[in-house]
Amino acid sequence: MRLFHGFQRAGEVCFNPSRCVHAVRNTCLTISLTHNYVDASNLPDVLCDAVRSLREELLPMAAALGPKKVLKLLARSLHVKQAALSKVLRALPKLFSPAALEQVLQAALTLTLTLT
Repeated sequence: MRLFHGFQRAGEVCFNPSRCVHAVRNTCLTISLTHNYVDASNLPDVLCDAVRSLREELLPMAAALGPKKVLKLLARSLHVKQAALSKVLRALPKLFSPAALEQVLQAALTLTLTLT
């Protein structure tokens, strides 16, 4: 794995290939053109891809770094205290529980049926 870090100036374009894990921190007013769009029609695919990305990319990277270093890097890059970040991370399993995901899928299905 490789990490690229850079600064993009006005008028410059950055292309991130499909399935390329990336993060962006905007320091001023920014306009972004992206194809990452989620609605009821593609929610199941997005969730499947998110799970795949977590299993195949993010979790192996985190395991290689170790929990303390991951927490430190995340807290620093997000500009939050490690204690606050730890609290949020501990809540994630509840947010991604089968019951919570079922609720999201049912809401998406209801919205799709209502709009058609």
